[in-house]
Amino acid sequence: MFPGTGRARAADGTLRPWQMLVLTTTGSAPCFWAWALLAPLGPRLRDELDLSSFEQSVVVAVPVVVGALGRIPAGSRPER
Repeated sequence: MFPGTGRARAADGTLRPWQMLVLTTTGSAPCFWAWALLAPLGPRLRDELDLSSFEQSVVVAVPVVVGALGRIPAGSRPER
């Protein structure tokens, strides 16, 4: 419950739209931040680990793909 906002959840137990916005923004920001830090490391990893261009692209793409797939179960809501 946030100060001055009354009840934290709607009557049916779901989050209010502004709460969903805050949670998704808070969750997405670290994902984008990590990806933005990983992408510039691609050339350095390629040189130090002697990666092919395909292997380098996999190293950069895997965190993005895993994050996208991880949002599917995180966004699903169980039936009541």
